[in-house]
Amino acid sequence: MKNTAKKIGVLSVLAVLGALLILTLVHREPKPHALSRKARERIEALDDALKQGIISRAEHDRRVAQVEADDVPAPGSSQPDDNDDSSPVSPAPIKSD
Repeated sequence: MKNTAKKIGVLSVLAVLGALLILTLVHREPKPHALSRKARERIEALDDALKQGIISRAEHDRRVAQVEADDVPAPGSSQPDDNDDSSPVSPAPIKSD
């Protein structure tokens, strides 16, 4: 009887650990959306301004948060992303003199 209770206890612990592992693997943090090219350029400019001492860390963080908040695409919008590099680029018009 003692061995059976031990086996049941060990199996129960293993089942709980397995369930926790599965839940951990299934539940993942959602990936943040990719920023558009324009937003990335603005953040890089803010990073440069911070490095040069033009703005403070608090101002930098506030402005970066604002850029990221403004860049959130509207749900269901049919506009193409700015960061889609696969889109064809039209050549510059040729001037004739």
